[in-house]
Amino acid sequence: MNKLKINFQIRYIVIFILLIIIAGVVLFFLMHKYNIDFTFTDIMAYCTGSVAIMALIYHALSLESQHKFHQENLFLTRNQYAYDVSSKFNEPHMTEALQFMSKIDSDIESYFPDRKVQKFLDYIKDNPKDRQKIITVINYFEQLSILIENGHVEEKIIKKTFKTVFISTFILMKPYIDYRQQESRTIWCNFENMSNKWNE
Repeated sequence: MNKLKINFQIRYIVIFILLIIIAGVVLFFLMHKYNIDFTFTDIMAYCTGSVAIMALIYHALSLESQHKFHQENLFLTRNQYAYDVSSKFNEPHMTEALQFMSKIDSDIESYFPDRKVQKFLDYIKDNPKDRQKIITVINYFEQLSILIENGHVEEKIIKKTFKTVFISTFILMKPYIDYRQQESRTIWCNFENMSNKWNE
């Protein structure tokens, strides 16, 4: 693709050089025909000006080509980073944390009766390791949301990979998230915003 663009640009530069030569020949022929005096200095000035214009056009095309190349490279890098970030979801500690989340989901009334948070707070107070599992998953999704929000990863890839578990985790843990947001409004707010956006 880039090779095609470069060849396309070279073709235009060659055409422009030919146009300069033809224009110069026609101009000096007409000047000679109508007895308009011109010197070698005039010819050199024409050639110098033409070369300067051609150099400016060449650099403009080069800058455009470099910009497009960097944009394509950035897009590929973002995609690769999205896959790298996604792969961390399969690490053992994350798998263990997700298994605990699944346990909560399968017996939600034992942890959040009537969607109230107090029983869950009592549970994680007595079971700090399980609390850490919850925090691990929610923090992971919060970090993903921040990366998406700032354009560091490709949202389409992350959404296609995580949409279901992302939204279901937010809905499942919403009583706890709401409780923590009473202490700080900004905690896990990116995760909340992204979940709401994807759930629309």
